[in-house]
Amino acid sequence: MRQAADLTPAPSWYMIPWRPSAVSTNHQFQEETMNYRTFGRTRWNVSVLGYGMWGMGEWTGSDDEQSMRSLQRAVDSGVNFFDTAWAYGSGHSEGLLGQLIRANPGRKLHTATKIPPKNRKWPSRRGFTLDDTFPPDHIEQYVHSSLQNSGLDSFDLMQFHVWEDDWLDDDRWAKKVDELRRQGLFHACLLYTSDAADDLLCVDLGGRRLIQKKNNNNNNNNNYIIQYNLIHNLLIITVNNLQRTLQR
Repeated sequence: MRQAADLTPAPSWYMIPWRPSAVSTNHQFQEETMNYRTFGRTRWNVSVLGYGMWGMGEWTGSDDEQSMRSLQRAVDSGVNFFDTAWAYGSGHSEGLLGQLIRANPGRKLHTATKIPPKNRKWPSRRGFTLDDTFPPDHIEQYVHSSLQNSGLDSFDLMQFHVWEDDWLDDDRWAKKVDELRRQGLFHACLLYTSDAADDLLCVDLGGRRLIQKKNNNNNNNNNYIIQYNLIHNLLIITVNNLQRTLQR
């Protein structure tokens, strides 16, 4: 298991810490009680339940009208964090997110999407270079593509859909991200990594290093991961689908 490195702090946009104190608030539009947490340095007040839009990418059985009803039901229940990706139907899911935002002009809904790797390889593999996956021109192209698909002026959160630690040695991607962020095209950036065993995303705010914890469904190790991240004020986003979570 990789240990945390003692590195220089990252800029505020680079990594987003999760604050463990839960905040409960009354949402003027919600029908049911929803809890919220402050989303790190961004100060976003984000619902503890987010909506992952992978299944709305024109896969078999996907129906846009049903998807929009489901999304609106989530909004009415107090959900305010919606996560999509260009890869979800080559921007189709991003388009649905844009429709949702425009249908709710009086509500603050937080938007997140992901830049696909240039080589279209999921998951990433050791040996892939930054030029294989996220060269600067590719990053810029797909940020603009996602904005066009959604019809939005900006996203709250922009993510890299795959990641390898080796790419930290090539700072071209970081310079491009900072340039685009300064243009107001998105407000924060997250490096996305997943453990296929338990779909755990773990990001270190303390420096230019991504800490990946492989848990292999080991409950003791899972507890260690949670405790470690609470102590070090890291962000954890779990992407388990709700049905699978409820069945456990």
